[in-house]
Amino acid sequence: MPRLMQLMSAFLAAGLPQPEPGESCKDDEFTVRVQHGLAGALLGDSFAWNHEQSDVFLSDLSEQEHSCHGLELLHALRFVSLEGFEFRRFSQSWRSWADFMHEAEPDRSWSPGSVEALSLLEQGAEPEAVAGHYVDLEAAARIPALLLLAEHADDNGLVMASQEMQRVTHENPKVLQFGDFVLRAALALLRSRKPCSSAERQATMISALRSAAQGASCEHFHGLLDEVLTEVQSRASVLSVTGELSGSLATLHSDKEVIGRLTASGDAPGDEVQSEKTSFAIPAILWFVLASKCRAVVNPEMKAAAPFCLPIFFRHCLSSLSSFL
Repeated sequence: MPRLMQLMSAFLAAGLPQPEPGESCKDDEFTVRVQHGLAGALLGDSFAWNHEQSDVFLSDLSEQEHSCHGLELLHALRFVSLEGFEFRRFSQSWRSWADFMHEAEPDRSWSPGSVEALSLLEQGAEPEAVAGHYVDLEAAARIPALLLLAEHADDNGLVMASQEMQRVTHENPKVLQFGDFVLRAALALLRSRKPCSSAERQATMISALRSAAQGASCEHFHGLLDEVLTEVQSRASVLSVTGELSGSLATLHSDKEVIGRLTASGDAPGDEVQSEKTSFAIPAILWFVLASKCRAVVNPEMKAAAPFCLPIFFRHCLSSLSSFL
């Protein structure tokens, strides 16, 4: 694990080298930022899935290095890069791919929603009729592939495509709303000015998330974002005084405790740590995106099991889009 943490520090920008002196404020081309975001998602997924293995590099990645989230994104990338997006054709492609992958890679923690959708398709159901109401975000892992079309379609068109892409297997409103939110945030980051410092990087990320929350189906994310920012500021204030977290302060501001508070019901802390449900995954994603300077990503106490890959997946995708320092 220590070697992995060293890698995460060295490749904080999702495997991208630090800018040369004088070049840190130079904006990247649009397509380069898209590449950074996609590489970040795949690297984050691979690091989380192989958290006991330290020697994992982008050039060495294969489908054996990924969780179900990375595999879903790889399939979506192949399809979108060749055919763009159309619901029925994508559904047909997904069925053929999933039929093989679910059997060949049964240990990838495929979500119940994907398993059920595949079963219904194999029984002859129409593609429009198989999406379930599960509240996991496996389908959302396909969405970054739509960034390949960001220069060819407006934001609302991409949001509609993201909903259809998810409806191949999932149609729970909470899942679709998250897809809307994360895609709008990614698009805002793509069009933002490249930050020149860590403080600007965080401000850019907050601005993108605020902008995404303005979407018609995303307004309820404002409150959650405020809660996450309060936790981020609390940890940062302690670190500014003590320089490190230790003892009871380390426990109070640990990832597990913070996410427990963010997912609490009344006075009862959330007990869904490592759950794939939206109630855990969305707060965890926002926490890791905004608190990334306080802790790299993978916390040993949380063991980075398969369900924990998803927050890391999206954390790296969004963070890499801003090419932060």
